[in-house]
Amino acid sequence: MAALITMHIREFWSQLSPDTQQWLIDNPGSRIVPRTMTAIFNEETGEHGAVDIHGGTLLTEDDQHFIQEQARESAERAAEGPRFFDSVNPRTRSRAAAGWSGLPPAGSQPEEPRAAKG
Repeated sequence: MAALITMHIREFWSQLSPDTQQWLIDNPGSRIVPRTMTAIFNEETGEHGAVDIHGGTLLTEDDQHFIQEQARESAERAAEGPRFFDSVNPRTRSRAAAGWSGLPPAGSQPEEPRAAKG
């Protein structure tokens, strides 16, 4: 049987690389962290928790709940989509309502480059 990890992932979350955090988020139901990820986790945090004969660790229940919480929050952020901040005409409240499409008017020619002064 695997040994319990002695530290809590919650305490070390900010020390983990984005790749390590993503692996944990992508595997929120994992009870056992494989040896490769355990080694990475220990290297990134400077901790060296107990491991089983295969080099893996068994997560505590608190660790599992924390990872599942992070996975839910990540999924919610992804569902929201990207956030773009742009100016709009306060009277019309949107660029589309103001007639702005982001494209030049149909049939218009691109402007010629201006010569440098000098």
